[in-house]
Order: sequence, then structure tokens, then C-alpha cells
Amino acid sequence: MTLIPSSASSVSVSDEPLVAIDLIDPKVKKGELFLQPTICQNYIQGIKTQRDEWVYDISVSHLAMRMREFVAVYESERQRLQNLRTSHPQKKLLQSDLNTFIKWDRELCKYLNRDLAFEFDSAAIYKAAYRPFVHRYLYLSKHSVGMTYQWLEGYTALSNNRYLTFTAPQNFKPFHCLMTAQIPDLHFTGNSICIPLYRINENGKAVYNISDNAVDIFKRHYSQASIKVRSRGVKKLSQIIQEQKQKQEERLEQINKETIFYYCYAVLHYPAYLESNQKQLKNEYPKIKLYPDFWKFAEIGKQLADLHCNFEHEAPYDKAVLSKTNYNQAFSHTQIKASAEKQSLVLKYEKTEIKLEHLPTSLWTYRLGNKSVISWLIDQHKTRKMRYLPKKFQHYRINDYAQEWISLLLKVAQVAEKTQKCIEKL
Repeated sequence: MTLIPSSASSVSVSDEPLVAIDLIDPKVKKGELFLQPTICQNYIQGIKTQRDEWVYDISVSHLAMRMREFVAVYESERQRLQNLRTSHPQKKLLQSDLNTFIKWDRELCKYLNRDLAFEFDSAAIYKAAYRPFVHRYLYLSKHSVGMTYQWLEGYTALSNNRYLTFTAPQNFKPFHCLMTAQIPDLHFTGNSICIPLYRINENGKAVYNISDNAVDIFKRHYSQASIKVRSRGVKKLSQIIQEQKQKQEERLEQINKETIFYYCYAVLHYPAYLESNQKQLKNEYPKIKLYPDFWKFAEIGKQLADLHCNFEHEAPYDKAVLSKTNYNQAFSHTQIKASAEKQSLVLKYEKTEIKLEHLPTSLWTYRLGNKSVISWLIDQHKTRKMRYLPKKFQHYRINDYAQEWISLLLKVAQVAEKTQKCIEKL
């Protein structure tokens, strides 16, 4: 009988060079399955509308009104082309020949010249992830959006899907990633590459997007854990090994397609990984390293995903101090000023001034690409003129959404705080 002193007992993966697996591979996506296995089988680019000002809006009713007129102009031009073809059957219209009231592109011109009808459908309006922590309503159809990619092939019907989006290689923005449960825009993270938790297979059914090979690789890697035994008192070595073996089997059962998905999300937030792979992430798709504590990474990745997908439902940051002042004279124009040094924000519009103080520094230090979170929120909610949108449709003013915007800002402040705390645990 062999006895060992017992102080503590644990199981850890050996400190050998880390294994790295391709997160995605374009050739694997095309079905060339003989290539080195990747973690995820499919990915999609974010929606490329080519007419954001027409097909996105903060208001469903304003978007519907605008798109009805868009459809009417398209159908009017289609009727005109039909009339022209009575005497010139092969007649085609170029973009320069068309009514400039709406914004045309190559795809829409193709549909027109193919005599494809366009009918307004309220069911084509979806909530979309336009920019980081900025949702907009999107009118999504083949006519209205320049490049729909695979989004109309069943993904719009998956209400429980999530998309791990990250900056495409060769992008001018620094690498960053963000999870969303909505359809992401192309510029959500910078030429966004979107990896769904569930993909649509060849039979039109939703299945996990993580490959069986990836699960095998993860389980095989983490099953090779070395057993480190410390003891206080006297305990049989065989008993300790058996207990640790049982514990390891239970932990291996937790390695599945969903936990691998969230593990990857945590790795793409891990500061040490981002620093050591900066050049590779700038030029190639990510390679996911297998760090010793899979379970911690998977848990934190799930926490981050829940925060980022559900940011609109997060409780507002409660340490900020809000004050509101009404003046007799209106301001000459709307102003939004944020100060990282003072940790404050001031919004002035019409005769009202709203001031937020004691905001968390994470609103400035948590950066996505080349902007801080607070910069994204300010940039995407300020009033601006839209070049390709007729003036009569330019309804948005931050003045009309000031209270909602302040509420959103405080929710995102809470998310930023929790995000940084999660990252610190990695």
C-alpha cells in the first residue's frame, strides 16, 4: 500500500506548447472537408446594404413609410421599362437613366432589367446590429439590400441564434469582436465576419455550427490532463487518482459545441492572446489556442456573450448622477460633449440641458476598434444630414430620443463595467 501526504489535489493540463486551431477557413466553408479541421464550419459577412439611409431607421413606422415610397418608385420605373419594351424588346435601363429619388445600385438595376416585381412587406423589417451597442430596424429583402449573402437562407427565422462577429483581416481598424443576437451590419465590427452559433444545413435545418472534429480535438486535448496531487494527512494514492479521474470525466462532459463557442469568444477577449497574436489577427482569421483552463474561459465567454447580446435589458449604471436644467432660451444647436477626465457627459438641445456625472471610466477605456464605447454611442445618435435620402424622410433628431438615449448610455455603462471585470478574470 502506498500512502502520500494530502494537502490538496487538483488536475491541470500540462504546460506544453499551446495547441491552436483555425476558427474558420474559407475552403472548409466551401466543402473541402479534407483540409485541416476548423472549429466552425460556416461564417457570413455582415449585411452590405449599399443604401443605409434608406433601409435602416430607429423607428419602424418611419422605415415602413420610406420603403413604401421606395417600392413605388421602383415599380414606376419597371412599368416605364415595360412600356419602352413594346417597341424595343431588348431595351435595358442604365443607372444613369433612372429616377434619382431613390438610390440605385448594380443589383437593383439587374432586378429592374429582369422585370422582377418589388412589393412592400412589413415582415421584411428586422431588428439589426448596426454598430456596437446600436440597434436599428432594417428592411431586408433582395431588392432593398445590395448584398444579402446567406442571411435570407433561413437565418432570419432563427430567433435564438447568436453571432460571434469580428474584424475581417486586412481591415484598417484594430481587431475587435462583439457578440450579437441580431443580424449584423457589414460595419458592425469592420467588414464584419459573423460566425453563427447555429448554421443552416443543406436540408434547411438549424444545427450547431461547431464541427464534430473540433469537439474531438478539444476533448482529446483536455483529457490529457496531468494529475497533481498534494495531501494533508494520509490518503491512498489510488483513491485520490480515482476521485480526480471521476472529476475529470465530469468536466470533459461539459466540453460540447456550445461551450466551445463561448470559449472562443473568451479567447478573443483575452489580453495576452490579443497582444501576442496582433500581427496574425491583422492579416489572417483567428487561430484559437487551447489554454489550460477551458472551463473558466467557457464560463466567462458565456457571461460576456449574455452581456453583449442583452445590453438593452441590462440595469442602468446606478452610480452616475443625472441632473436636468430647463432654460428660457433655446440653444442654437444640439450639443453632446463627453469628458473622460471629468467622467461626465452633457447633452444640450432646445431649452434643455442634461448632465451625467460620475460615469465609469470603462466607457472610455473599453474600446471597440478605433473608438471607445461612449464615442460609438455619441457618433451613432447625433443628428446628421443624409446625403442620399430626400429631406422629407429625414425625421431623426436626437432631441426626440434624448431620454431613451440617456437610458441606453447608462445601460451600456453597466455593460462596459461588467465586461472589463470579466476580462480581468481571464
